[in-house]
Amino acid sequence: MIGNCICAYITDKIGRKTSFSIFAGLSVILVYYTSFAQSYNEIIILRLLFGIVFGTTSPLGYVFITEVAVAKYRGRFAFSLTLMYVAGKAYLVFLCFFFLDDYTTGNWRGLIRFNGIPVLLCFILSIIYLKETIRYYLNKG
Repeated sequence: MIGNCICAYITDKIGRKTSFSIFAGLSVILVYYTSFAQSYNEIIILRLLFGIVFGTTSPLGYVFITEVAVAKYRGRFAFSLTLMYVAGKAYLVFLCFFFLDDYTTGNWRGLIRFNGIPVLLCFILSIIYLKETIRYYLNKG
């Protein structure tokens, strides 16, 4: 919820593309830094920060879809984005079979690092391919 409020303010100020790239980059940093955490408190703080940052990047996908996609296909694209969240959950379950022995033991650091690969790809691809939305430029005047 905090991330959503931050997202609305920042995207109107610096743009959707810039905001998405910044927060995707912060997500990458937080994910990989979490895998090197040395204490339980450090993990809690890093995961809280990641939750705030993820709360900003998550709605931006829908913002891009609604501002860029043709109205005829907008619903399909939004549905596809929602399916990607489901695929991400399935990907995480798949990784858990390889990295964790049970709920309490296993290579959780490797799990976090490997789970950060899609976030890293999202960050890199957002820098290369993502363009600012026309609506942002129209609102800026």
